[in-house]
This record gives sequence, structure tokens and C-alpha cells, in this order.
Amino acid sequence: MMPLSNKFLSFIKGELTEREYTVLCLRYGLKGGKNYPQREVAKFLKISRSYISRIENKAIEKLKKAVKEGDFYC
Repeated sequence: MMPLSNKFLSFIKGELTEREYTVLCLRYGLKGGKNYPQREVAKFLKISRSYISRIENKAIEKLKKAVKEGDFYC
């Protein structure tokens, strides 16, 4: 049986675009790394901080919807 953290990472990788996945991993340290502020993520990805915020919010909404629909618990 896959550990819950690996199952969660696989789930979000399948639900999100590559950019959304990267932003969430960097912002929240999902892969066991450090979590970075929006400013540092924006600098790393060479996009604006406000765009990071929009990507992050869109990704979180996608995940909420997928979990609510029951996709995560299958």
C-alpha cells in the first residue's frame, strides 16, 4: 500500500498542470523541501508575484473540487 503522502502527491500531480504543481510544491514544501514565499517562487520561475498568487489560488480550488467529488479517496 502506498503511503498517504505519496498518494497525495500522485493525486495532485494528476489533477494540476505542471506549473500549478511546481508552485504548490515550492510554496508549501510538499516534497519534503523548504517552503518558499511567493516572492522567491516568482523569482525562481521568472514570473510576477501576483501571477504566483493566481496560480496558487486556481490550483487550490481545483484540488478542493476534486476532493469534494471524491476522486482522492478512490
